[in-house]
Amino acid sequence: MKKSVRAIVTLCILLLHVTVQAQNPPRPADIIDPPPKFDEWTKLSLADERARLDNLAIHWQRSPRLAVYVVIYAGKKACVGEAWSRWAGVRDWLVRKRRVASDRITWVDGGYREQPTVTIWLWPPELGKPPDAEPSVKPAEVKLVKGCKIYFGRR
Repeated sequence: MKKSVRAIVTLCILLLHVTVQAQNPPRPADIIDPPPKFDEWTKLSLADERARLDNLAIHWQRSPRLAVYVVIYAGKKACVGEAWSRWAGVRDWLVRKRRVASDRITWVDGGYREQPTVTIWLWPPELGKPPDAEPSVKPAEVKLVKGCKIYFGRR
């Protein structure tokens, strides 16, 4: 009789343990550190800027699930529409010439810095929110120039 009682108690303890384990929430996924900035530049020749965009396209083609975030900052002295114009040139080169999927590229108007700046991030979708812009010049300190011609890659 003692053996059967012991077996029943052991069985109850095992069942209780299994029930408690089943009620525990799953472990949270390992925290993933945000990736480092892929690239950043200020003033470059058209050829150098396109070479950097080519490098980005090569890396993206190896991991097409990644999102491309392009943050563009106008300079302290800037043309009206400068950030958007630079974005149009970057997008055109990446999508038309380098076949990066347009739905994988997002641009952010980063505001203003001392020099016009382009920053590039390759961002895993599981991280959700993309990197924030980091302007260093307040809009009140910027001199906007109207009517100037903006050429992609030429400053």
